[in-house]
Amino acid sequence: HKPPFSLNRFKMSSKYNIHDRSKYRKKTLSKYRDPTDVRHSRQKNKLQKKKEERLSHLEKRRNIGLEQDYIDEEQRDILLGRLDDIIEGFNSNNEKDHFETLEQIRKLLSCECDPPIKQVVEKGVCLQIIKYLGHENDDFKLEACWILINILSGINQKQTIEFIKHGMIDYLLNILQHSEN
Repeated sequence: HKPPFSLNRFKMSSKYNIHDRSKYRKKTLSKYRDPTDVRHSRQKNKLQKKKEERLSHLEKRRNIGLEQDYIDEEQRDILLGRLDDIIEGFNSNNEKDHFETLEQIRKLLSCECDPPIKQVVEKGVCLQIIKYLGHENDDFKLEACWILINILSGINQKQTIEFIKHGMIDYLLNILQHSEN
């Protein structure tokens, strides 16, 4: 019994080899890509996808909706223009106003496009932010820690020293020792 097609036509004749195919592709294909470049591109895309999946997984574990917490450059400029009014929220007697102030400062500093760390520190909010590390409400502690992380991730050592002088380390150690989570 003979197969309905010939297997010989699928075999490559001995006169062609890999180098000949490569030369043929280079001649005939206008957008020929080197196999090593293709491999590197594929590896880079694979790593990027893994990184995005890891970040997505971390966001889910933290149970925080980060999509709404980041602001763009336009929103940053609006908040920066209102920074004095925002900081006035610390002078209120209402804890809700204090929390909203912390939240707005954190959003301002979470901006991916040139966060205004220096402007916030120059307004003298360091002591107030550190004060909220000792608050009984964990949400206040979270916001204060997040603000500190954003400020301290800057490259200015003077800012770090200023926070240390105000007792940040003691508050953080206390949070770590007494935290349930």
